[in-house]
Amino acid sequence: MRKLLILFFFIYFILFANVIKADFEIKYRNQLGSDFIFYGDNITIEVKCDGEKVEGFLRRSDGSIIWLNFPNLFENKTSLQISQDFYKTTQIDIEINCFFNGLKNTSSLAIHLHTLDFKILDYKAYNNEESYISFIFSIDDTIQQLFDIFEFYLENEKITDYKLVLQPQNKIYYLYFYPSVIGEKNFKIVARYNNRTFETSKIIEIKKPFNVTISYEDKIYLKDEILKINFQAFFKDEKINYKDIEIEIEPPLKFSYCDEDCIYLNLTNLEEGKIHLFKIKFTYLKKYQEIKNVFIKLGKVASGNLNLEANIIFGKETIKTDKYGNYSFIYFPGTLNFSIYAKNFKIEFINAKVDNWEDLIKINLIEPKDLKFIIAFNIQTDLSFEKAKVTFEYSDTVVEDEDKLIVLKCDEYNMNKNTCLGKWYEINFIQNKVRNIITFETTSLSAFALVYKKSLYLDFSTSKNAYWLNEPIIIRGYVKSVEDDKGTKAELKIYINNTLVKTVETNDNGLFELVLDGIEKEGKYKIKIIAKKEFFELVSVEKEIEVKPKIEVKIDVDKTELEEGNNTIIIEIANIGQKDLENLKIEIAGIEANLINNVINFLGINEKERLNANIFVDKNFSNKLVTFSI
Repeated sequence: MRKLLILFFFIYFILFANVIKADFEIKYRNQLGSDFIFYGDNITIEVKCDGEKVEGFLRRSDGSIIWLNFPNLFENKTSLQISQDFYKTTQIDIEINCFFNGLKNTSSLAIHLHTLDFKILDYKAYNNEESYISFIFSIDDTIQQLFDIFEFYLENEKITDYKLVLQPQNKIYYLYFYPSVIGEKNFKIVARYNNRTFETSKIIEIKKPFNVTISYEDKIYLKDEILKINFQAFFKDEKINYKDIEIEIEPPLKFSYCDEDCIYLNLTNLEEGKIHLFKIKFTYLKKYQEIKNVFIKLGKVASGNLNLEANIIFGKETIKTDKYGNYSFIYFPGTLNFSIYAKNFKIEFINAKVDNWEDLIKINLIEPKDLKFIIAFNIQTDLSFEKAKVTFEYSDTVVEDEDKLIVLKCDEYNMNKNTCLGKWYEINFIQNKVRNIITFETTSLSAFALVYKKSLYLDFSTSKNAYWLNEPIIIRGYVKSVEDDKGTKAELKIYINNTLVKTVETNDNGLFELVLDGIEKEGKYKIKIIAKKEFFELVSVEKEIEVKPKIEVKIDVDKTELEEGNNTIIIEIANIGQKDLENLKIEIAGIEANLINNVINFLGINEKERLNANIFVDKNFSNKLVTFSI
């Protein structure tokens, strides 16, 4: 019985194992559905397992293991994708387990990853000349001697006329063709192999077979100079002897050869002040030609005297005058930008139109008699320009207070009398206190001066410290120059509580007297006067006054003569002041009197109130002074 049981289980195990193995299948493919796998493909492992679950692992060539977690079985199938991130070798070994009722069926497979080497190696390409492209196409380091799998494209245009040669000894393909274009182009090779398409490309430069380079000094030439032009000629990148080159110049110009690879051009017959264009044609083997343009600036000589030592700056070129201001340089007529840099100031001319430069600019340092100047100059020129930028430079040792600096301009300056024929006037400027410079722009040049603002002294007084409402305010004062200690004429602006109420001028000696309209409201007020004068700093003085209403009452009686006995008089009280009055008490002195009501509770402005008084006069009464008081 025991033997029968053992035999039964053995037969059952064999049958069961065979069932699992029969239904346990493993397939793999790449993203194109092929089992011809290249390194870098995504690999899909598909498992058919008539069981409960599938697991496995990937073993790399270094012995490391990566476990593969398959998703749940669906209709006895499952699959898992493996990307290049999981393998780092050209062959991977995979072991898959299929589980059924605690039993495991194992299967292994090895996947060979093929390698592709497809790239462009070298080239030489010339327009309309035989050119070549070398490239390699190998699988698993094995050259595929296939010629009909390739297509060639230049800038996406298919090349149909070519010859393809394979050199087995170095495993390199050579493509020979005749490109009809010039310049940098995209060259692409397409290979169709094993139902797959591979591409490789490279930017190649297609050159002219005959090429000439020239060089000459880029400057302004004079007509008595000789222009040297250096050149080198190449055919398919190989240098050619200059004796094998034919040279023609259009329009015709005399030239001669140097010792090697250069020619001399004679400029004697060219017109000054113009740009001349010449075409130099180089010919090789009567067939290949190259034309180069040569631009020659033929300038003029500028000379003159600035009247002071300075630098004349054109771009990176600096022309220094001698200590007397004499200069000479070569220029090209037209619209120019240049600067004149003298001690303590600089003038930059922008878009100046220069045709003939002959003693074009004169600059004189001046000492204006009527100014406290730091730097002053007068410039005379007939130059036409868009604008000029003037920069003054000053020193901290010379300028004590740079906040008091101003720039003045005089449109017409008399050098003989050393004075401005018109009037100096202030112009706007930008000050850089870190660099100690002042700059401004102008469209006309004449005399300019960097000067100090002078200081003004101002004082004034009011006729009194307190005023009634609407009472005129009388002000008297004096303005003088601090530096000269003399009265000077100035403009005055008068403010009451920061509101401008009047603008006047002093007399020539700085004296002034003015009357302001009275103020309508009670209170304390600040009177401020600001004195202003050209080339002087503003100065202001402020004083306070008080304004209050005037209290004034008028008393009238209807009788001034009284009779013996009882007399009744009418007293009229009138408020002729500027304020309402309250609680007025009226008193009579000098005689016996009886007021029916001697108190007025309220009496408004311009209001009147009448009171009755009984006065008794006895027989002994004589002329007496009777007073009424409030």
